Amino acid sequence: MTTQQISYFLKLAEELNYTSVARSFFITQPTLSKQIVNLENELGVTLFTRDHNSVKLTPAGKRFYDRMKPVFMDLMDAIRDAQSYEDKREIFTIGIQEEQLISNPFTLAINDLRREYPNLSVTIHRANLDELMEGLEKGEFDVLNIIGNLLPESVYSGMDRFSFMELENECYYLAFSRNLIDLPEEITKEELADVLSEHDLIFPILRHAISNEEAKAFFLDSMSDIDVSRINIKVTQSGRPISLPAQVSSQLGVTLCNQTNLFSIDPEIRLAKVLHTDGAYRKGLLWKKQSYNPYVQILLKMVEQQVKRREK
Repeated sequence: MTTQQISYFLKLAEELNYTSVARSFFITQPTLSKQIVNLENELGVTLFTRDHNSVKLTPAGKRFYDRMKPVFMDLMDAIRDAQSYEDKREIFTIGIQEEQLISNPFTLAINDLRREYPNLSVTIHRANLDELMEGLEKGEFDVLNIIGNLLPESVYSGMDRFSFMELENECYYLAFSRNLIDLPEEITKEELADVLSEHDLIFPILRHAISNEEAKAFFLDSMSDIDVSRINIKVTQSGRPISLPAQVSSQLGVTLCNQTNLFSIDPEIRLAKVLHTDGAYRKGLLWKKQSYNPYVQILLKMVEQQVKRREK
């Protein structure tokens, strides 16, 4: 049994399509089939049932997938860490959720890290939430600065592998073009519902938000006491929140955001605080518990020091 065979098996178990899996690994379909058969022969079980129209996991195949997937991910992490450990000790990569401003204690801690370790290469990359999570899994990022309650359920179910430090707990703000509507600096939930009944609510589709109704419930979870059936939905197909400021400033609709959001620095967009929605955005840091980069814990201690200074 080889790591390559396991890679083939896991991919095929997820896609159930020999042609697409073979193409993704740049091999022929017969080669893929032979490797799967060799794996089945070694295990002594049938992993897939096949006919001319479909491929299905057998009960044994499903059980093997469920047990092997986390083990294989940990194995690949160990291999990558071993191969790049010498270089990784002097490299620190931070991922920032695309539409967010960096949390202030985190910014100060990054400056402290750079000042105390001048030979450390600290890089910051912005990406959407899905790309950040993929990068964290692959070891491309050491720490993420994200909104924690926007994470997919699969992350919460795997919190034995991740840690989250909350830095801000922010309420909803309605972001709108100053030329589209005129609102005070603070509005109630009922006033928000009135606005959303007349103007499209724009938000991005993320991979874990499957349908409009699920996405609507996801974003308005803390507003269950208003009539969400009145809300107009406009979905951005790109799934990239960074495109929202342009849409809002162009008067194509309104959107919900938090205070430390890039909307707050766009002169064409105004923000109205939605009262009594505290805790809608839990912004903070996410990292893997089994990180082999020693600078992760160093930076986290610096963040804690900055938080204590802010609280004094």
